[in-house]
Amino acid sequence: MTVARERDATASVASAMLERLVQQFASPYDFLRELVQNAIDAQSDSCEVALSMHRDGGGDRVVFEIAVTDAGSGMDEAIIDDQFTRMFASQKTRDLTMAGGFGVGFVSVFAWEPEVVLVQTGRRDEGWEIEFDAEAAYVKRRLVDPIEGTCVRLLRRGHASEYAGIALAVRRSLHRWCRFCPIAIDFCDLGDGHEASARRERIHERRPGGEPLEAVHASADTTIVVSFTSEPRAVLLRHGLVLAQGEPQHVLPALASQHAGSLDHLDVWASSPSLSTDIGRDRVLHDAGRRLIEQRIGDMIGQLGERALAEIRQLVESAAPWDEERQRQYTFLHAHVACERSIPARVLDTHPLFRTRDGATNLLALRKAARWGVVSRTSPEAAELDVLTGVVPELWASDDDEEPWLAPLLASRKLHCASREQLVREVSPAAGELDPGVARACALLVDAGVAASVRRGHLGGDGRLPLGVGLPGATTHAVVPVVPLSIREPVPLWLDDRHPLYAIGACMPDHDITVGPAALALAITTILRGDLEAVRRAIDDELARQKVPRRR
Repeated sequence: MTVARERDATASVASAMLERLVQQFASPYDFLRELVQNAIDAQSDSCEVALSMHRDGGGDRVVFEIAVTDAGSGMDEAIIDDQFTRMFASQKTRDLTMAGGFGVGFVSVFAWEPEVVLVQTGRRDEGWEIEFDAEAAYVKRRLVDPIEGTCVRLLRRGHASEYAGIALAVRRSLHRWCRFCPIAIDFCDLGDGHEASARRERIHERRPGGEPLEAVHASADTTIVVSFTSEPRAVLLRHGLVLAQGEPQHVLPALASQHAGSLDHLDVWASSPSLSTDIGRDRVLHDAGRRLIEQRIGDMIGQLGERALAEIRQLVESAAPWDEERQRQYTFLHAHVACERSIPARVLDTHPLFRTRDGATNLLALRKAARWGVVSRTSPEAAELDVLTGVVPELWASDDDEEPWLAPLLASRKLHCASREQLVREVSPAAGELDPGVARACALLVDAGVAASVRRGHLGGDGRLPLGVGLPGATTHAVVPVVPLSIREPVPLWLDDRHPLYAIGACMPDHDITVGPAALALAITTILRGDLEAVRRAIDDELARQKVPRRR
């Protein structure tokens, strides 16, 4: 094989290898991340990305230019020859070897399909220009005047109508990968070069920290922050550059299997040199470094739940006034504790989680105090309602507490919750006795041990509630079944005679209990979640006394 043919073969291999490397990058704009990474490695304190276009003849033909400039340490001839260009072919020699990896990231610039890439760099009173063509072959020239830092310019022909799309893609790529960088990143949208159309934007997002409740790990170059959030997210970084981001269960699948539910309300931010990626930097490798980071995150999730419980306890046991700020913090903490499925049930049962007028209480005490299986929630400003004492415990909680955490937590202990306004109604006794058909039904309820007594009255002003349960020792208030009640004792009942249920019972014949009274008694018992079997027995006993055949 002649020397010329050997060179041609080498060039062919070089081109194929370069193409494969370029294909490793998911987006043609990923080169921006790589050049920013180079700026960070060069210890630059800033990096500017400028986009512009220049007229190319008539019509809307233009040349797009993307220039990435840093103020880092730059490169001298030795670095250029021994590291930077080792992955590319010289236009003079067409020689390519794969020694070294310095240029792997730089390869990504060719994914944008530039026609020319111009690199100007300098170090220690040297200045150099390396010009690459579309095939990545290059020419190196010495600059007359030395420069500091590095500037990479990509040039590509196109149409002016494409400019807005390119600007958007550049901005999105910088924000996606570089918004947490430790150096200043500026995007300069220069347009056609007129000063009036130029726009400068700082690409920056505040690093996590200072949240109401968070766990922080900081050692050497590794920083991990785990905090509660309403918008779950996980971000993995190295030296401030984003490696992976998205929903935590997708970014951290190993943790998702260990902490089911917990990741649904967490913001996880982890930056560490221990995290490694594939050559395209689009996939974080599942190696020992990643496993170490995930183990630390898992430990921090447990710590966060413990701290939330501790802060709730501090809130409910404090003698300080229960103001709006304390209520907001209480709601915030409880909403996130509700997502922490790793907290043992015994801890939730015995930990002071609730505030009452008498002080802090826990689930076990609450369950014991809720004789009818229902809990009232009210505000600290509401006047105390003595008639509820010993039957329906009252918690200090707001409307914002009920659905996110309070109702599900109580339901897990077979308790139900409603606001005092919904649950407790003032009773206005109605004149007259019960209608005969209703009276027969109520007699069955008394015989079955469901009711101690039954009276007619008005529960509130709208007549939409069929009945209420009278509170012991009180004739002015009743608990209405807006949530399921669990009553296992005879109780005084109030029937609202404006409700259709009462009207139906009133028009039923009282001489035949198998038609109206029995049906009404069973309906009332169902509403109360009482002992239906006991009512059926009472009906059978009454039928036996009347010697009426039982209906099946």
